Amino acid sequence: MWPLNAQYGTSDVTGNGNDGIATGTQLAPGPFGNADGSFLFSGTTSSYMDIPNNGRLDVRYSYTILAHIYPTGQAGPIFDYIKNYNGWGMHLWQTGPQQLFMRTVRRDGNLSPHVLVNTLEQNAWNYVGGTYDSSTGMSSLWNNGQLVGQTQLTNVPSVASQWPIRVARRNGDSRIYSGRIACLQLYDYAMTQEQIIAAREKCVVDICAIDTVFLLDRSSSIPRTGFNLAKQYIWGFAKCFTDQEIGVGVIAYDCVPKTSIKLGIFTASNSADLRYAIGDVEFTGGITRTAAAIKYMTQTADFREDVPRVMIIITDGNDEGDLVAKVEDARDAGITVYVVANGFTALVNNAALEAIAGGPVNVFSATGDPCDLANHILELCG
Repeated sequence: MWPLNAQYGTSDVTGNGNDGIATGTQLAPGPFGNADGSFLFSGTTSSYMDIPNNGRLDVRYSYTILAHIYPTGQAGPIFDYIKNYNGWGMHLWQTGPQQLFMRTVRRDGNLSPHVLVNTLEQNAWNYVGGTYDSSTGMSSLWNNGQLVGQTQLTNVPSVASQWPIRVARRNGDSRIYSGRIACLQLYDYAMTQEQIIAAREKCVVDICAIDTVFLLDRSSSIPRTGFNLAKQYIWGFAKCFTDQEIGVGVIAYDCVPKTSIKLGIFTASNSADLRYAIGDVEFTGGITRTAAAIKYMTQTADFREDVPRVMIIITDGNDEGDLVAKVEDARDAGITVYVVANGFTALVNNAALEAIAGGPVNVFSATGDPCDLANHILELCG
């Protein structure tokens, strides 16, 4: 099984030692909504994946091939055993914009009758599969868990599966697969419909999703250098995440809070774009009203449903408002509170910061490693 996602790449996660080698591909959105949940093949001769065969991919008799595909081109191999000197082994292909094709090639090289159906949907995810049952001689094609085509084969003592595998491209063939592929699977038996449906989500990764809103103090009690340090801290925080769906918003405040980066626009996975947005937040000076900013965030932040909510206040703790009361209102709204100490060292009110955060364990420093805070927040996902 080759998930073809950010977490596992082209690794054979069964541990059988047949890790793939991808050339000219890139990560792309997958079939389960994850941002980097598939590999994108460009449809050119330089975009493909090779899978070695140490013998454990030699199914020999019955088999099942499964994959999530998002075709955008005309034709090309999805899973193709390549015999020596570019000969044919058993293979599953897209042979037209809507055509799914499979041929169970005999081990002696003779080609058995193929199965061909017009079932694919372009520019959409299709969960496709091919099965061959040596006990019945039935060769079958599947799409989205449904049987879509069958051919009865005779005199196939064993299949040509002793060779390496190529995905997306075959040497000397102008038909090159264009589109995305995810969760490529091979089994040495013919699956039932129930088993095929169950395997559909084999590569689903439980993604940690959290919404975070930074309250960025830009009042006169924070030096301009400290304000710039705080912006670097937010960007550094975003870079700490890889496969997680961490929403990032920023409310900058002095005496008046203002939404600078709205939740839902940026996630930590597009931290490069987030960096420019953070850079556009300007220092203003003025009176510190953290309590008003907390109230504003609690009332206006567009948090996602059923996702942990986090508020991170970057401040020196100096405010004449009723901070603790406003923080309790935020907690009552299901928001977890963290504080990042920032400002002139002599003027930082550590007691106030600890009171806001609910204890020193939730207080961090703008001069520290932002990944310490990021790792702390990930614990909210369990």
